[in-house]
Amino acid sequence: MIFPQNSIIKFAQLFAAIFFCTFNIWAANVVETVQYRFESFTTDNGLPQNGVRGIAQTPNGYLWFTTFDGLVRFDGLKFSVFDKNNSQGISSNRFSLLRVENDGSLIAGTEENWLTTYRDGVFKSFNSADGLPTGIIQDFAKNRFGEFYIATTAGNSYFRNESFAPVPDDENPNRGRFYLAPSGNLWLYKETGLSQISTDGSETFYPLKTEFYNNYFSGIKLFEDSSGNLWFGDLNGVYYLKNGEIKKYITADGVPNRMSLRPFLEDGDGSIWFASALPWIEGVGVVRFKDGKFKAFGKQNGLSSNFVANLFKDREGTIWVTTDKGLNSLQKQFVKSYSTAEGLISNEVYPLLQTRNGDIYIGTMQGLSKFRNGSFENLPHRNEKGDKISVTSLYEDRLGRLWIGVVGDLYILENGRLKSVSGFNKITVWAINNDREGNIWVGSEKGLFKFHDDEIIAKYSTANGLPSDDVKMIYEDSSGAIWFGTYGGLARLDNGEFKTFTTVEGLTSNSVRTIYEDSERTLWIGTYDGGLSRFRDGKFFNFTMESGLFSNGVFQIFEDDNRNFWISSNKGIYRVSKTQLEDFADGKIAKINSIAYGKQDGMLNTECNGGRQPAGIKSADGKFWFPTQDGVAVLNPNDVSFNSNPPSVQIENVLIERENVEFHDGITLRANDNNLEIRHTGITFIKPEQVKFRYRIEGLDENWTDVSTLREVYFPFLPAGEYTFRVIAANSDGVWNEQGATLAIKVLPQFWQTWWFLFLTIFLICCVAYFAYRRRIGALQKANFAKETFARQLIDSQENERRRIAAELHDSLGQSLILIKNWALLGLRAEQKQTSAKGNLVEISETASDAIKEVREIAYNLGPFQLERLGLKNTIIEMIQKVGDSSTIKFTSEIDEIDGIFAKDSEVNIFRIVQEAINNIVKHSAANAANLRIEKEVSQIILTISDDGKGFFAETSDKNRGFGLLGMNERVNLLKGEFSIKSEAGSGTIVRVVLSF
Repeated sequence: MIFPQNSIIKFAQLFAAIFFCTFNIWAANVVETVQYRFESFTTDNGLPQNGVRGIAQTPNGYLWFTTFDGLVRFDGLKFSVFDKNNSQGISSNRFSLLRVENDGSLIAGTEENWLTTYRDGVFKSFNSADGLPTGIIQDFAKNRFGEFYIATTAGNSYFRNESFAPVPDDENPNRGRFYLAPSGNLWLYKETGLSQISTDGSETFYPLKTEFYNNYFSGIKLFEDSSGNLWFGDLNGVYYLKNGEIKKYITADGVPNRMSLRPFLEDGDGSIWFASALPWIEGVGVVRFKDGKFKAFGKQNGLSSNFVANLFKDREGTIWVTTDKGLNSLQKQFVKSYSTAEGLISNEVYPLLQTRNGDIYIGTMQGLSKFRNGSFENLPHRNEKGDKISVTSLYEDRLGRLWIGVVGDLYILENGRLKSVSGFNKITVWAINNDREGNIWVGSEKGLFKFHDDEIIAKYSTANGLPSDDVKMIYEDSSGAIWFGTYGGLARLDNGEFKTFTTVEGLTSNSVRTIYEDSERTLWIGTYDGGLSRFRDGKFFNFTMESGLFSNGVFQIFEDDNRNFWISSNKGIYRVSKTQLEDFADGKIAKINSIAYGKQDGMLNTECNGGRQPAGIKSADGKFWFPTQDGVAVLNPNDVSFNSNPPSVQIENVLIERENVEFHDGITLRANDNNLEIRHTGITFIKPEQVKFRYRIEGLDENWTDVSTLREVYFPFLPAGEYTFRVIAANSDGVWNEQGATLAIKVLPQFWQTWWFLFLTIFLICCVAYFAYRRRIGALQKANFAKETFARQLIDSQENERRRIAAELHDSLGQSLILIKNWALLGLRAEQKQTSAKGNLVEISETASDAIKEVREIAYNLGPFQLERLGLKNTIIEMIQKVGDSSTIKFTSEIDEIDGIFAKDSEVNIFRIVQEAINNIVKHSAANAANLRIEKEVSQIILTISDDGKGFFAETSDKNRGFGLLGMNERVNLLKGEFSIKSEAGSGTIVRVVLSF
């Protein structure tokens, strides 16, 4: 049958349309939500050499690598290199093979026939002199009994207790390529087929079919998956043994023929990963087999080289690829980014909107793009001048029309045509939304507009109560209240009036960008620079970076099914648990944990955009779309895995006075040692830069000190004592290693802090206290003795004074009274005898006069009554004249006016001081002349009494002094004055008294 040409063309067109439609549907179905990329590490990151070969992980979490320039340890952020220049016990730097023993020790082989072990921080190397076979070390392996041996070109040798023993021929499994599977099966690949030797020693042979490439191939590698299937490959394809039958995949998708695929590991989702390179042929990188299909990932995905030496999966599930040009980690990227490379009109994206028909509109600085069925359509709309529009806000109204806010205008897109909305010329629109009453609200840089039926019915500004005319966000809550976020605060419209909320009312920042209302009707307010505010029951509670937020920027908030908030910011997208936020607000936890996502997760640019509504969408399929400076970042929160493995915590270095010290058995600081530095790490390979640390010194600190991501702590001083330093760490998902790592610290005391010094000090204090006590007792005894002496002298003086008064009364006044009595009796007798009594009366009168005089003298000595009548000055003058008249000593005086200065009792004491001094001169001085001088100065009276007599030693102790001097001293003390005596034998005496008033 012959078809017309035009029919053939139409049929071809129809077939092509059906094919491409079907292909697009198939392609859309097979697109994976999780992509892969490689993060590469080279000498620029700290590797000593880019050719990385062997790889292993020790029980403490470190990854170890072999290079031709040393062994390398990796904690996720930092490489530590061990070579023969810095590590005693290493004899060759050209390492190739590596394995980890059950006890955590390392065994490494070099191309120079050295075997190096690493146990308990000590390296030790062995060669042929120690019994190692002289051939080249080819492999490390275990026999079916689990014994480790070394395969060399000169034979195989067991390595037992750091000694070597040849492997007997009957135990030698090297009859082909061999592999001891985790199940305990020993597999042997031979030219004719596969042998399986089970743990009981029984052997099963599986022949290779004749059409398979069955010649011996040295590049063969065997791998048993979790289902018990055995995988291997050669230059002709990939094979697997399942249910006793060997099957073959001839050509892998994207893998050229004659390319050997060597299986290495099984991923958590059941994928089998192969290395494709051979030493002499560049491969395509690594190849994944899943769901019957192969897919290659190579340099086009960021792999440093397609010459792959090894594949390894760590205990957190991260796959590592070693190549001749560096180390690579295979990163799952659950963030899908769309940019101009995928057809977006511009990379600078702001508002996003999904319409009711499922189309997603992307507003950019260069126009509008539409995403439908996995592809972009760039809309050709321009403004009236023909310029591209810079889209700032998007909204779909109830009629299905698209409202488009742009820089300097507002449009409505209807039936494919742009219509300018009047009144918005040169006004930039930031936000558009509706309310339940059918009104449309438009927020702009110049206030707020209210539309109804496409007409502006109201306009609001700061004059109407808005906190700012720059309106960035509009939101209607579940109660019907409308909220407006501005760059001056938050406003709520209540019954036609605005109620404002700013930092004064507790809002964390006045630059408001978004509001999210959760199922409990709690409002969460995001700001540009102040973090997150929770508004509940009329009160704000704020969360910032100090609380644990990754950033203080909160541009958009989405909540997933696990009560996690996903937040965009200038620093990327971050996730925080709403439960943790609530617990922090209730004081149940000290800090919240944020997990940040950026370029390593698939973002092209970590800087997200906001402040233009909507600043992100939750699409109908549950994905979150965020605008960025480099396209759109899309993620499905269900694709994000949770890392339940806490990081291993290790103390790596301890420095005292900036010098490294051995610390595995603890450290001791001498008394003068300061500046202790402890460097620690938290080992994880999933977002290692987000590991957080806390520490405390047990025995000194009760609470933990949060140091965020810092990996070293510094103590300038620790008091003497014994402590335990403990550091703990949490991974990026907030899972804490509560045990952490510890370091015993002993700080020796200064000599004055030792027990013997304390004992000696107490002993000396006791001695000093005892001697002070004895001295005090002696002083008290001396004072008591002085008081007793003074009391005795006082009593003796009083008794002497009584005896003197009694004697004077007896000898003078008594005699006078007796004479008066006798003369009176004579007068009576004369009268009886009739004789004259005149003479007797004269005698009586004279004797009575003498008696009166004597009584006055005695009274004067007992109390100077003249003070009341004459005053202090004249009384002293009279007393000096009287003494001078009755003595051979010539007395002179110079006395200023001193009356009325002192109280009466003080004047008596002053008089007695002078009287006693004069009496002492008369009684003891043997002087020819004496002088009394009383000077009145501004606030003092200075009394000086001097003589030219024989003098005495003024230093004579108190007990040898007369009572007169002691009495004078006591009276001066009562007057709070100063008393001094200057005298030497043969040079006279000067008594000086200074009295203040």
